[in-house]
Amino acid sequence: MVKRTLPDQARLRECFDYDPVTGALYWRERPLSHFLDEWRWKIWNKQHAGKIAGFPRPDGYRCITIDNKQYIVHLIIWMLVKGYRPEHFIDHKNRNRTDNSWHNLREATPSQNQRNNGCVGPSGFKGASIAKNNKFNALIRVGPKMRYLGTFATAQEAHAAYCAAAQSLFGEFWYDGHS
Repeated sequence: MVKRTLPDQARLRECFDYDPVTGALYWRERPLSHFLDEWRWKIWNKQHAGKIAGFPRPDGYRCITIDNKQYIVHLIIWMLVKGYRPEHFIDHKNRNRTDNSWHNLREATPSQNQRNNGCVGPSGFKGASIAKNNKFNALIRVGPKMRYLGTFATAQEAHAAYCAAAQSLFGEFWYDGHS
């Protein structure tokens, strides 16, 4: 996947105000230089200045159009605040794709971002898979390999083993799949 170049921080500061507590991104009154003519400039500012920027996508992320190109809002916020595009991903700590408050955003590698998802298997518990004899295996992926953590009488016990290993291995990026 090719990364789209983001507008620079100066351009974004001309376009937006960001509330780091609520995560809302607001359109500013934009300068005439952003428009082809005075008529478009006046109409745009009358319709948009002071309003929340962006629209929801079907996958839950907010999206925004700047200069006829679409961007994900949390990337725009990161560039606006930090002045650079992250190397890989911006992770929403609480897994809520609409929560762009600053304390909820962090840089993540692909594997860190994947660890913070809510996927659970058929057992209903992350890290617990159904084994033979009505028992449950605890497994955790570390890099390209699956690591076996043991066999347990219940899915909850296998999940607990997964959680302990995940917390130890992944630190702040571990997620139990239920919270």
